[in-house]
Amino acid sequence: MSLLDWVFEKECSVCKQPGEFLCPDCYVKIERVERFVCPECMRINTNGGYCHLCSERHELSGILEACKWEEPLRSVVHEFKYTRHKFLSKDLSRLLSERVDKTRYIGFDLVTFVPLHPLRRFWRGFNQAELLAKQISLHLGLPLIRTLKRKKFTKPQVKLSGTERRKALKEKFGLIDLAKIKGKRILLIDDISTTGSTLEECAKVLRPKSPENSENFENSCKSKKPKNIGAESVWGLVLARG
Repeated sequence: MSLLDWVFEKECSVCKQPGEFLCPDCYVKIERVERFVCPECMRINTNGGYCHLCSERHELSGILEACKWEEPLRSVVHEFKYTRHKFLSKDLSRLLSERVDKTRYIGFDLVTFVPLHPLRRFWRGFNQAELLAKQISLHLGLPLIRTLKRKKFTKPQVKLSGTERRKALKEKFGLIDLAKIKGKRILLIDDISTTGSTLEECAKVLRPKSPENSENFENSCKSKKPKNIGAESVWGLVLARG
């Protein structure tokens, strides 16, 4: 028996049976998402990317959601995030691994994660997205790179509408090192996505436009799109869309 097992007796976060933090019976009860759809219009497609029409409005390439936001997943995620039960990251990352293994025609160069503000990370003790990203990077054999930082502290977004979320998150993220992500295909990890606003704002930072994208440049070249000088693509991977 390890020291951790001695200090924290293992019991399932759902049924409370001793043995595992998430027992096999409860794990299989988590309903997986089988189809891939456009995250905006919900048309069925092959990989969860934004369709041709919807992609014009997004820097994010697509969202891969592993499961449906129902019980028992809700209880497991709540236990993971709010009771500091970070050992659940291994079980939850298995759900993400199952999903990403089913994707087709998508290649990734690196794994990153949605950052927490330092104050919130200090209060929680860890970043749940980072813990999941570590497991996914090991599963895929890809480097895990810290690419983003949270510039401003924001209140919890749970009760905000999509419009309110986008406003609250605007210019809240910053890029750490452009050279590390230039031309790369990025897999961006978060736990739950509600409106997709957080993933989208991160994607905007990871795919910055050419500095010449000024007002004068736009007025003189309205028919041309500003050149992307950042990542080639950014795909979100989440446990569920709440």
